Order: sequence, then structure tokens, then C-alpha cells
Amino acid sequence: LHTHTHTQFRRTLEHNMSSLDPDIYALYKVVDALWLLFNAFHIITMQTGFAMMEMGMTSTRCQVNVLLKNLLDLVIGAVMTFSTGWALGHGHGPSPFVGNEAFFLHGVTEFRGIFFFGLTFASTASTIFSGAVSGRMRFSVYAVMCAIITGFLYPIAAYWC
Repeated sequence: LHTHTHTQFRRTLEHNMSSLDPDIYALYKVVDALWLLFNAFHIITMQTGFAMMEMGMTSTRCQVNVLLKNLLDLVIGAVMTFSTGWALGHGHGPSPFVGNEAFFLHGVTEFRGIFFFGLTFASTASTIFSGAVSGRMRFSVYAVMCAIITGFLYPIAAYWC
């Protein structure tokens, strides 16, 4: 589903569920949040799998660099997704190509677990890039590429889906 269609679907579902008994609605909210966080943690554990695979494919001298790059993916991914990624990937606006509101999550009042869920995908996208350039790129250049991938490239592609 397109991001806007999916958001519209969630809002319609939310509206329909809110008309039910308050206890059932509260249970729905808890189960929805837990399911989202469970899947986010499931995705984030892929980071360790990618790190182990990269370490097995590089020389011994690059292994610490690989682990630092995988940690950097999550840290820079969190900062960039918070600052620009959420707005470009989930913000509404006149452009059919990219969102342009909610920079720094400004005005976002919905459950923040969806932000964490999106962050896990963005950081995993940059981790895949890390495996492709493992041992072939300077650390500082990789940090810039990680910021570009998690803050701009992945969110724009996610907006289109």
C-alpha cells in the first residue's frame, strides 16, 4: 500500500475501533503497539546478522571497523530519520514524490512506535550498503553516505511505496 493509503487505512480502522467498547479499544491499542514493537525489534536484530556476515567476509583488520559501521548505522539512522527521514517518507504535502512536513517529528501526535519501526528499516538499508563497501571505503565517507541513505534516499523510496 502507498504510504498515504496505508495511513488512511489505519485512521479509518482507528475510527471504527474507537466506536467499540472502551475496554476492547484499549486492548486493541495495546496489542497494536506490542505487535509493532515486536516486529521492530525483530528487524533490528537483522543488524547483528549483517554484522556477523560482514565480519566473516572481510579481513581480520577490518572487523572492528565493520562493527563500528553497524553501530553507526543505527545512531546516524536515528538522527537522520528523526530530523528529515520521517518528514520525507511520511509527511503529507503537495508533491507526489516526497513528503514535506513533520521535520523533527513536529506535529506528530500519533504513537511513536511507528517512528521506531521506520527507523529500523532505514538503518537496515544503510547496513546493506555497509556490506557492499566493507573494507573498501573510508570510515568518514561511509558516515556521510549513511546519513544520505537514512535521511534522504530510503525515506523518498519509502514515500513512493
